[in-house]
Amino acid sequence: MANHLVRITDKDYRDFRRNYSKITYSFNKHGEPAQISEDEVREFSNNFLNSIIGKGDFLDIMDEPEKYELYFLKNDVEEIIGVLSLTFSEKSCFISEFAVFERGKGLGTELYSLALEKMRPHGTRLIELSAPPPFAGSREFWMKLGFTLKYKSNSVFEKQIKFRHHN
Repeated sequence: MANHLVRITDKDYRDFRRNYSKITYSFNKHGEPAQISEDEVREFSNNFLNSIIGKGDFLDIMDEPEKYELYFLKNDVEEIIGVLSLTFSEKSCFISEFAVFERGKGLGTELYSLALEKMRPHGTRLIELSAPPPFAGSREFWMKLGFTLKYKSNSVFEKQIKFRHHN
């Protein structure tokens, strides 16, 4: 079995918290000299751990499966290698978390393809996400996938999509 998404359930809080603590943010553009040291990236990412939602809020999110979908990206031996959180409203989807734990292996592109398949049943027409200016690597990734900055925003990216119908 290839890499695949597994929906997070209300029983997964411990794994959710443990794996969200592995997230490191992409401040540096691929192939360019680091603007921010790996120690600074780790410090920022560790500070993020303090903002991970608590169990009560997590359970509230789990009670709204039509609005929130959280996933682990797992490999063929069922190890968690990434995380994805989607928030749906009308015909739009906000990617609230998108992370792979190993860079440079095409996992981000693969995760995006898998995310699109989760958006299809919702009739998603607009994808939005936040990638503030310090996250140069993330911004570069999203722009390569065709996302553009939303009007008058310096951190919100968007992309209009239209799914082809399968016959």
